[in-house]
Amino acid sequence: MGRYYNYKCVALLVLVEIAQICLCANSNVPCIEQERQALLDFKASISYDSPNNLSSWKGTHCCQWEGIGCDNVTGHVVKLDLRNPCSQGVYLPYYLFDRQYDTHSCFDFKVIAPNVSSSLLQLEHLTYLDLSGNNFSGSPIPMFIGSMGRLEYLSLSAAHFSGRIPNSLRNLRNLYYLDLSFNHYYYYSLSLSPVKRELQMNVNPSLLQLEHLTYLDLSGNYFRGSTIPVFIGSMGRLEYLSLAGASFIGRIPNNLGNLKNLQFLDLSFNYFDYYSPSPSAILVERELQMNGDISWISKLHSLKHLDLSDIRLNETHNLFQVLNTLPSLLYLSLYHCGIDNSHIPRHAFQNMTSLVYLDLSLNELHGPIPDAFRNMTTIESLFLYNNNFTSIPSWFNEFEKLTLLDLSYNMLHGKIPHAFKNLSSLVHLDLSGNYLDSVSSMLIGNGLKTLVYLDIGNNELYGPIPEFFRNMTSIESLYLYYNNFTSVPSWFCNFEKLTHLDLSFNGLHGPIPDAFRNMLSIESLVLSENSLTSIPSWLTEFKRLVSLDLRGNQLTLTECFLSSIITNMCHLKELYLSRNNLQGELMGHSELSGCIRYDLEGFSSSVPLAKLSATSLASVCEDSHLTPGLVR
Repeated sequence: MGRYYNYKCVALLVLVEIAQICLCANSNVPCIEQERQALLDFKASISYDSPNNLSSWKGTHCCQWEGIGCDNVTGHVVKLDLRNPCSQGVYLPYYLFDRQYDTHSCFDFKVIAPNVSSSLLQLEHLTYLDLSGNNFSGSPIPMFIGSMGRLEYLSLSAAHFSGRIPNSLRNLRNLYYLDLSFNHYYYYSLSLSPVKRELQMNVNPSLLQLEHLTYLDLSGNYFRGSTIPVFIGSMGRLEYLSLAGASFIGRIPNNLGNLKNLQFLDLSFNYFDYYSPSPSAILVERELQMNGDISWISKLHSLKHLDLSDIRLNETHNLFQVLNTLPSLLYLSLYHCGIDNSHIPRHAFQNMTSLVYLDLSLNELHGPIPDAFRNMTTIESLFLYNNNFTSIPSWFNEFEKLTLLDLSYNMLHGKIPHAFKNLSSLVHLDLSGNYLDSVSSMLIGNGLKTLVYLDIGNNELYGPIPEFFRNMTSIESLYLYYNNFTSVPSWFCNFEKLTHLDLSFNGLHGPIPDAFRNMLSIESLVLSENSLTSIPSWLTEFKRLVSLDLRGNQLTLTECFLSSIITNMCHLKELYLSRNNLQGELMGHSELSGCIRYDLEGFSSSVPLAKLSATSLASVCEDSHLTPGLVR
């Protein structure tokens, strides 16, 4: 998910969707008029609908409307699904945010309403209600939802609710799925200062009456430093429990070990900051704590996904002995837990024969990567960044299923090891922030041909870019910044799939290399802080370029008007040319009108250039079958 892994531990959601589709999608049964009118009343309560999600809500056949499902026999509305299709990307917390995940297009894709209309009460046969990822303006979760007694599935995730969780939800005796995650709401007061309202936890054991509940997600809320409710350990049917990033503090209750059916448990990133009431107003931070005895975890025999990230485990000396009793475990994240080498015995992963994801980043591990890791023959995603590992053992080539490896910001030094040679499934490799200065000769011409993403920036590599990279013809993102590369070889033209290239802060000199010319898929090109001297005319062929950074070079000339190059780049949004010696043109705002950000500081001009119109820019893009960016 930074997590790059998008693992779904519980198949419940998929099964629910399939069942609902089979039951009620595209029903030809005429809908009930009272229910059709209730849906229209709900639509009328919406103040903003983008991009016309509810445009199909017209006519008499409401069972065919977008997001509506009806019983094929009775015609009653049983499903209302208005979830924002990209809400999961928008509302990921910072600690799960993947820098490659683009969420910018999602923010306007939602329904906005002052509250949830009570007309939904007329849908007396509703079993499935999903309003996630919309905006209900900080209103409270409606009490009347507790009267919708047939509900089995309720998702109000990231819907901008605030206030308390209504006690009336205890009346939903048929409910097996409840998602209230990521509910908070910002608005601006009359003084223009931001005000935050959020969902508050009322620790009410009446939720125990939801005796069929198998899925509970309260993550991403702000529960103001309360403790995890002990009664949750008595909700014996739970298969999925997420309390991540919810400001819980204090001891984790041992009775969570009673949840024998649990397959997914996430308690990560819980802490609460506040200022003491004393005159000095000292910032106090409290966090979720694991008891010294963690044997309760060993009772969760069905567990497949466990995330304890940002919980201090340095005093828990039997950690991996306990975890080794979970043979079904697929996903384990122990990011920033204070773990050092003493916590990892030689046989730490011996019984984890199904493990595919492990994150031990930002801990206190040091020296060679421990031999205990060798037992993880099924591993696919391995995050070990921000530790103090010094070397990679030769047996690393036994990880034949490994697709993602992050060893950035360790103490690796010397050659990029030949242990990577047989990693035939690897598509994502991050070795940035180490002290690597060369490539093992055994890697040249072999291995890593499947890489799509490689970050080897901030190392000590030097000279011409080595042959090691030549056969990476599948590469799409290549980051070589902060090294001392001096030249780009001609075979760089093989990288026709490359979309992101960063060679900033190296020793490149002379014209921008012709070897780049075939990179017609390039979207981001960063060549700043080198000694490049000129911009070639073929740069106009980069029609898909979104970001171009040439800052801090020795550019003095271009082979054609710079404005001509820019206006041919129909998608350009970021342009950086400062700290060069370019001159001869006056860059007007018309040429740069499509760019969101640009920096031309130090650009001198002697001859004004006629400003180009938006029409001429559009015609250039039309000829290349591309759509220009928005003019701002």
